[in-house]
Amino acid sequence: MTKERSRSFGRAAAAYEKHRPEYPDEIVHLVREYAARPIRSALELGAGTGKPVDTSTDGMHWPATELVGDARFVDLRETVLEQRLTFARADWIGYLSTVSAYLVLSEEDRAAAFAAIGDVLPDAVDVHADVTLHLARRV
Repeated sequence: MTKERSRSFGRAAAAYEKHRPEYPDEIVHLVREYAARPIRSALELGAGTGKPVDTSTDGMHWPATELVGDARFVDLRETVLEQRLTFARADWIGYLSTVSAYLVLSEEDRAAAFAAIGDVLPDAVDVHADVTLHLARRV
């Protein structure tokens, strides 16, 4: 099931682009401020459609804990950018259509699941969509 889920993104790329929220504009400002010089290159790591990361163990957060323990990186910073979004019911169902757990369902099961979800959702769905930004300097 995991391999099937990890390969499911291609089928949902257009819906992902349409329904997933944009990153906050503040990210660019924070990265430029952190760099304090022209940026020649940057590395972006995101969970995307990959395997979920368990952050419940001993209060650790990913990927910051790996960066803290890695001598190749210094000056690690973590910033949480709060986002509170409101989706129309149909748009929230569109968002859910990009989640790999739904993508691996048959068309029939997926349609039934979305219909059942839509039946119990309010017209407007309030979502906490916080973004955690990790910055580190490579030695």
